[in-house]
Amino acid sequence: MHEAHVVSDPECCYPMSGGDGLHSYSPNSTLQKKGVEAVKELVKTTIQDMLEFDKLNISGISNTFSVADFGCSTGPNTFIAVQNIIKAVQLKYNSLHQNDPSLEFRVFFNDHINNDFNTLFRNLPTPQEFFAAGVPGDFRNRLFPKASLHIVHSSFSMHWLSKIPEEVTNVSSPAWNKDSIHCTGFSDEVVAAYSTQFQKDMSNFLNYRAQELVVGGLMVLLIPGLPDGVHCSGTHFGANYDVLGSCLVDMVKLGLISEEKVKAFNLPLYHPTTKELEVLLERNAYFSVERIESLPAHLPASVLSITSFMRAIMEEVITQHFGKETVNSMFELYAKKVSANYIEYVQKQRNKKGLEAVKELVKTTIQDMLEFDKLNISGISNTFSVADFGCSTGPNTFIAVQNIIKAVQLKYNSLHQNDPPLEFHVFFNDHINNDFNTLFRNIPTPQEFFAAGVPGDFHDRLFPKASLHIVHSSFSVHWLSKIPEEVTNVRSPAWNKDSIHCTGFSNEVVAAYSTQFQKDVVNFLNSRAQELVVGGLMVLLIPGLPDGVHCSESHFGANYDIMGSCLVDMVKLGLIDEEKVKAFNLPLYHPTIKELEVLLERNAYFGVERIEPIPAHLPASVQSVTSFMRAIMEEVINQHFGNEIVHSLFELYAKKLSAIYMEYIKKQRNVFISLVLKRITT
Repeated sequence: MHEAHVVSDPECCYPMSGGDGLHSYSPNSTLQKKGVEAVKELVKTTIQDMLEFDKLNISGISNTFSVADFGCSTGPNTFIAVQNIIKAVQLKYNSLHQNDPSLEFRVFFNDHINNDFNTLFRNLPTPQEFFAAGVPGDFRNRLFPKASLHIVHSSFSMHWLSKIPEEVTNVSSPAWNKDSIHCTGFSDEVVAAYSTQFQKDMSNFLNYRAQELVVGGLMVLLIPGLPDGVHCSGTHFGANYDVLGSCLVDMVKLGLISEEKVKAFNLPLYHPTTKELEVLLERNAYFSVERIESLPAHLPASVLSITSFMRAIMEEVITQHFGKETVNSMFELYAKKVSANYIEYVQKQRNKKGLEAVKELVKTTIQDMLEFDKLNISGISNTFSVADFGCSTGPNTFIAVQNIIKAVQLKYNSLHQNDPPLEFHVFFNDHINNDFNTLFRNIPTPQEFFAAGVPGDFHDRLFPKASLHIVHSSFSVHWLSKIPEEVTNVRSPAWNKDSIHCTGFSNEVVAAYSTQFQKDVVNFLNSRAQELVVGGLMVLLIPGLPDGVHCSESHFGANYDIMGSCLVDMVKLGLIDEEKVKAFNLPLYHPTIKELEVLLERNAYFGVERIEPIPAHLPASVQSVTSFMRAIMEEVINQHFGNEIVHSLFELYAKKLSAIYMEYIKKQRNVFISLVLKRITT
């Protein structure tokens, strides 16, 4: 097993303000956008001049085994399933390749774009035995580059339909489902409509996975189904849906919801039989059926657990159709009805089984059927991988990525006119507490790339070895992994008693901040050196200082000084505690070009291809500066002082900035340090 990947303490994470509201990062990141736009031409010329396709391992990812779980939800079951797979693969691999390097596992967690990926990422097990990424999108579509997966898994997801069959809601259709909210099995026309939709969805799933799986790859699916010859209403799942339907009818009688709403409501679920699946799978040309079997189910064992189970699954469906205000009443009524009919309920036919029951099945399947000599473990065909570190929630990350993709395509097409076009796999990284939900909703359409979100601190390893071709990061590397301990120690010469940041006027404070920055950059470079292929490029944009300029003499430093003075005033007003302010320092450091040059000369992995300053154009009004600072700093303030002071702090900030604005705009300009590195052999 490769080394575990430690997730950093979330208290040290400072994500930008999430969501898309007034004070969020997304609409208040014009400074960063200007920086990204300023280096657009630089990115283009850098790729044209320095990217050598013949030296890049575009078709290979060394010793990486890729697993995807489709329909992951928020955990923990997806992690149990993945860990079962990893253990089984390791067991077989180690028995065959005792003297070879161990596998590195990359796991992709997929679900709809509106899935709560933020919660999923916070639930990731520690220490991790794999490199994790979240992939938003409907699994009935392509989500991965060709031949990029070795094992596909899905549990309790395939029975969800992509849409309700149109016929069942059409009052003029023989399949109008007027007396039920699901496919009971008692109407042949309704069954046929649901079955046809399921077959379409399943065919799309198989066709797309056929493109994404390597030849010899395995797919393990767990589908809640029906015993042959049993109607859905004769099973536990069907009984649950029937109870739900009767609750809706009762709520109409109580005047809580409209009858028309209920008539138009059908559950997007279909439970196939084993025979039905066998017929469907026989028609596909890509997969052989190695094993198909029925397993008995163990459903929740009490009224409370049944109700909680159903609410967890159905709440979003109910909310979308009837509104959130109906949910509590619905499931209170549901619990009463299940309780009243519990004896009858437990006598229903059993469905099919859960995750723990397939653990041994997964193990024996992999032992018997996974043929490593036939898998393309070291190769991913024609895929070009890009990672953006410190992505936040968009839109700047998408602008930067699209600039890179266009430049790569331009050069590749000029050299490989008769070859298949590249497929781009883009990984968006930020701290585990970043708002990935908003990021995924902001992905531009149509997509020119396959997208994945990677949670974690970029000072650590986040990707398998030699798996990236280009790394990008804008306005992120100047964030420190932690506050230097010396600056908060009252006995240290570097105690930063009169400031909340590295002003530049105390040599000891500057040295402490600089040392921490150097450690962080070294860790960043060492981690990326393992992840980038030889010949791969790294393009970084770092907010810095002109040589010889103190931080407080620049716009960024002035912003931090104003914030510090606001905190002092809030102490005088009794809004915050003085000790809290004394203990507060910003986890930011703005290096000079000279400082970066010295630091980079000491690294053995990257050649410095370009390093140059770009003039910074800061927000042009008091309001825009304030919004910019709030979007960046709100989470830092929340973590140290609590969210109740944020609004007052930035009201005061705007007043102070307005009073000195003419002096403010005369400050020394910051610079954006544009840095291009190439991964070299050592």
